[in-house]
Amino acid sequence: MNKAPILAVLAVVMLSVTGCGGEAARSQPSSVTGDSSAPAPSVPKVFGPPGPERGVFQLSMDSAHPSGEVPFRVVSGSVFDVELGRSTFTEERMAEGCVIAKIRGPACEPRCEGGTGCSYEGLCKPFGARVQVGEVTISGLTTESGDERVSLPSVSGEPYYPEPGVQLAFPACHEGEPLTLSAEGGYYDAFGIDTTCIAPLDVTLPTPLAVNRAEPLELSWVPPASPMPSRILVVLELTQDGPPGERLFCNLPDTGHYTISAELVTGLMDLGVRGYPYLRLRRAIVAYAAVDGGFISFGSQSPWVTYLSGPNLISCMDSSECPIPQTCSQDLLCVDGP
Repeated sequence: MNKAPILAVLAVVMLSVTGCGGEAARSQPSSVTGDSSAPAPSVPKVFGPPGPERGVFQLSMDSAHPSGEVPFRVVSGSVFDVELGRSTFTEERMAEGCVIAKIRGPACEPRCEGGTGCSYEGLCKPFGARVQVGEVTISGLTTESGDERVSLPSVSGEPYYPEPGVQLAFPACHEGEPLTLSAEGGYYDAFGIDTTCIAPLDVTLPTPLAVNRAEPLELSWVPPASPMPSRILVVLELTQDGPPGERLFCNLPDTGHYTISAELVTGLMDLGVRGYPYLRLRRAIVAYAAVDGGFISFGSQSPWVTYLSGPNLISCMDSSECPIPQTCSQDLLCVDGP
């Protein structure tokens, strides 16, 4: 049985937002500093946006070597009249580097009632409604018919998607070229967001990938043709089929190589291992525009995932998948003995 890990769609890279007068606000990449749980307070954070997030537009593309016959590529978006919630920890919240941490969902005491829900800040807030910002166009995206501009029509109460029959090319844009999102305005005033196209992530690692206690884990991928502010987000999960546990998160510059230390690998394995552990890398970039009461993001991502293997790390659904005389344990790992 194929156990596929969930690919979370998460925003990355902190970017500043500028705008003036009645013109559409346009964002430009920049590094910022802020509060961080990292030991060194001077380490810049790469988490955003600078304030409440009110909407998300996202371009998602398969990796450079898709596992399926047809590579996925889709652009969509949603805008709301309230701030979007966030988990208490994601790899985007950390300073540059790697850390072992647990994602915790929201918890409110007393329980929320009367049309309110528990936010990730632990506060009861009214449920929001999806709103429209007029027609949205994105220039720089390429369709299979050769167009280099995609329209996302406004439909009351619905998310934003391209018009029926419009299929993005793969890759959906040219690496390093500008992408510009423009919204004509509606619930929020007109705005625009400028960002840069990323290439599909091309990972140069074997699959499945061997991971060993007390040994570093070398990561490698093809970097951008020229330096850009994209990030590589990493999740190493060793207990996917068990209760929510600690994971190793990394937020890395897109340089093509990184070594996860032996100490971190061992520390994560000491917290437990279950069947079908996986490693996920994701190239991502995002920019923001200021609107009344917060920010709207426009991001791009390209994920890649592989299962992990190694000594005493053979995943299974039943004992027929284990080397004789091993059997499949309740942790979905092949072990010696009954």
